[in-house]
Amino acid sequence: MAKPIFDICHLCGAHKRLSFEHVPPRAAFNHNPILRSSFERVALSEDLDDLQGKIQQRGSGAYTLCEKCNNDTGAWYADSYVKWAEQAMRLLMAARGQLSLEYPFHLYPLRV
Repeated sequence: MAKPIFDICHLCGAHKRLSFEHVPPRAAFNHNPILRSSFERVALSEDLDDLQGKIQQRGSGAYTLCEKCNNDTGAWYADSYVKWAEQAMRLLMAARGQLSLEYPFHLYPLRV
């Protein structure tokens, strides 16, 4: 088991044990391992298959919020974000790679 991380919560400012905050939420297709790399490495890479970085096993995110703030923001925003991501996935699959400048979305923009 990983060693607990104690630091300043980026939301409430309290010094507490931090929890792993998935960004975007895990349910928004963020549950698989990712390669974490710098913008410069990606932009300058000629072959993305040879990209260097660190594998992050639990999806994209970081230890930035205490458990209470992580749970609160998840309750406030995650459901709307997940619905938006699911709409986007359905539209992308239906478009079969044909790009358009306009796609209809139903969302609360400030939550996403």
